[in-house]
Amino acid sequence: MDIERFALSKILESIAKCDVLQSNFETNDKTPSWDGFVYVYNNSNKAKREYQGRVPVQIKGTEKLDIDLEKEQISFPMEVSDLRNYYKDCGCVVFVVYITKDFKHRIYYNSLLPFDLRKILEVAKDQQTITIALDVFPENDQKEVTTIFFDFLHHSELQKGTKGIILDAIDSFEDLQKSKIDIDNIVVPSPGSNLIELCKYLTTHEHYVYAETKDKVLFPFEKVKKASRVTLLPRKIQIEVNGTKFYDESSLCVENGKEVVKIGKSFTYRPFEKNFNFKLNGNLSERIIDCRFFIELSDSGKIIIDGKEGQVNIDDGLIEEAKKIREILKFLELTKLLFEKLGVKKELDFEKITDSDSRLIAALIEGIINNAYVTVDNLESWILPVKIANLHILLVAIKSKEKKDRDRYRIYNFFEQCEKNCYMEYKMDSGSEPIKSSVYFLLEKKDFLKFDNISYDNILKLVKNLPKYEANHTSITNLILSLLRAYDEQKEDEMLKTANSLNEHIVAFYGETPITVLNKLQIIRRQRRFSDEEIEILKQILSSNDDLFVLLGANILLERSLDAESVFEKLPEEKKQEFLSFPICFLWIRR
Repeated sequence: MDIERFALSKILESIAKCDVLQSNFETNDKTPSWDGFVYVYNNSNKAKREYQGRVPVQIKGTEKLDIDLEKEQISFPMEVSDLRNYYKDCGCVVFVVYITKDFKHRIYYNSLLPFDLRKILEVAKDQQTITIALDVFPENDQKEVTTIFFDFLHHSELQKGTKGIILDAIDSFEDLQKSKIDIDNIVVPSPGSNLIELCKYLTTHEHYVYAETKDKVLFPFEKVKKASRVTLLPRKIQIEVNGTKFYDESSLCVENGKEVVKIGKSFTYRPFEKNFNFKLNGNLSERIIDCRFFIELSDSGKIIIDGKEGQVNIDDGLIEEAKKIREILKFLELTKLLFEKLGVKKELDFEKITDSDSRLIAALIEGIINNAYVTVDNLESWILPVKIANLHILLVAIKSKEKKDRDRYRIYNFFEQCEKNCYMEYKMDSGSEPIKSSVYFLLEKKDFLKFDNISYDNILKLVKNLPKYEANHTSITNLILSLLRAYDEQKEDEMLKTANSLNEHIVAFYGETPITVLNKLQIIRRQRRFSDEEIEILKQILSSNDDLFVLLGANILLERSLDAESVFEKLPEEKKQEFLSFPICFLWIRR
């Protein structure tokens, strides 16, 4: 068997399939380092005016065993003198053909461009030979074969520099940063006409990265291996099934040259395979949407992406999976209804949910959605705080009076039940009438920061309906201060709005005092700078009061730091500590 002639025939056969390529090989092999050339044209008529250039080629054939043909990459020794000639000629495509005794074969190749050859020669130094790596040549893929030769021609020209002289390549981005070259741009050339085509190219080919100077000279400084995946930023891509729009935004990525659409939090759709992968992810609302989408898609088998219809293969496995998803969706929708009834606006993070959390959700669905009695273990108080994953919820547990439900409880939302009928009553002394108060006065800063089902509307509603007692007046003021402390840490506008409404209620119900004025103004100061009129009000408070707490508060709001310090020093030690606990101190710029 003439191995070299057989190897050449296989290369010629592959090139002959490509309309814009033409081979020219010398059978006597008299050229110093090349076996011939491949001419590249713009179109299939191969007219002289369509000629783009020629690619030098060397072909090596070698006899191998069948098992060797399974390799995706091989190593092959090359004469360094040949590599030097390639470098002088701006590169060469090297082919190695593995051939078995029964004429099976596999072709491997390496497009050796100036950037690659320079690095190889720096390693080789005075060696006679050096081993290079070669990848499988896609001999039956005409488009890919054509791309290989067009790419070689394109990058060979880019790496020549000016007047046919190869520029010294910079070996890395670090070298580029250290150099004094005035870089104007970073360039990644590709044959693609749009972003998707570029991504396909980056996931199927190694590619060179160039630094472009202000003089438009290109320096190759990096050769990047092909990426397994390139993901684009989420963008407006409308997804529909059966006329229902499910998503306004999706992510597009390319894996190994194939488009993949990332839909919601749980789907990847592969149009070229007509299938999708589903793994339930995301928060509660996102999971509900994804489950509904799954069910619709499994029923329809069609998907509309940006107005274009795609197909989905429906098999028995997918139908069975859809049945499971329907059951999951029922639970998710009941969970959503539960949290809506509890006034929870924060999303449930399913990544943090545990088995005990799931059991607790099921019990709360039974108790709150279905109005059933449930068992509560280790109940220490009628006030029942619970934690579910990332959520903290405050509930009320009322023990059943029925014999059949003895030791079982009805569960209510603390902020709904307390608004209805949960008040506190206490006496100032044994002979006085009981004072009707609110359990909301038990709430402190930590509670406002912790619980996710707080209803500020219900707090206001109940507090405004309380009878007029000075004790309630004081409790409302303390509630305002707790809200301000919480706001200073979490900056939730609803806290500030509620504090202001409570302060307005005090003014309307109990009358205006210097304290209510200071509270109103410290709320305003958390939102904006004072007007001239508001500054004048503070000055009047200073001139008409001798209460040290009032004077200190007014000076803090006027940003009179030295005057505030002077008043503060007049306070007894226990009063200093008391004042420092007030939220107005958050606004005190102490020097």
